[in-house]
Amino acid sequence: MPEGYTKATAWLQIHSLLNSINHMLIFLVAVFFFILARSLEFKDTAMHMFMTGTGFHVLIAQAMMSHSKVNPLTRWLSHRNKSRFHAILQIVGGSMVLLGSLGKFSSKEVHFNTWHGRVGGAASFFLRGQHCGWFRQLLPAQARPESDASIGASLPP
Repeated sequence: MPEGYTKATAWLQIHSLLNSINHMLIFLVAVFFFILARSLEFKDTAMHMFMTGTGFHVLIAQAMMSHSKVNPLTRWLSHRNKSRFHAILQIVGGSMVLLGSLGKFSSKEVHFNTWHGRVGGAASFFLRGQHCGWFRQLLPAQARPESDASIGASLPP
């Protein structure tokens, strides 16, 4: 092994490589969904696929992307700004999922007769509840409802 090269250094390099692969995969999936939706003229199902697919990819990977120590986009940000970036990515990804699912539910087709529809409906329902929590977290501690006083003391500002 070269001098100064430790297991910790190797793990940081692996983490950095996986982080870069994650960024590329999210980008490639979004481009694929966009091209496919464009070929289908952004009609109901195509828009649903594009919005929910891209939204879930952003939503799932945003914590690793925003709080990672080796992420080139957020490496230089303070923890407070990383948390803000994390919240923004959660809201953007979650909103894309909700808009994609609402667009599909508003069409006149039959829903909930497949596993895809049932699981997607449940995921959208629970995501709406999470959205309320995300917006509450963005409020300053003083502006939160009194019922959050016991919880608010343990939450970061």
